[in-house]
Amino acid sequence: MNDLLLAVSTLCFVEHYGVSSDNAQVALNGGFEFYQDFLKDYGVDVSLEDFSDSLGSFLMGPAGFVSMINAMLNDMKQEEKDLARQFIADLKLKGNSSNSLVLYFQSIEKNL
Repeated sequence: MNDLLLAVSTLCFVEHYGVSSDNAQVALNGGFEFYQDFLKDYGVDVSLEDFSDSLGSFLMGPAGFVSMINAMLNDMKQEEKDLARQFIADLKLKGNSSNSLVLYFQSIEKNL
């Protein structure tokens, strides 16, 4: 479950800060703490290194990253899916929701 919440946070982080491979380190330095605190509210303790690794995975293959999230969802119990749904709703309220973010979340939410 923690891996899923980290991955979903990574998607929001990318959209919120307009992250690309060229500016990823600058964005991490400026915005990681917001997502770290948000994840703590859900009982997920994430380090900068973990978040950076997740971000790197996304930047190397966004479509594959979303497919990985969907695969995680397929293996979850209903109560875990309910928590993921609540997490996504909370994160959408607090984050930035560009068109591509909405499309990513639509892909993920159809598996919830």
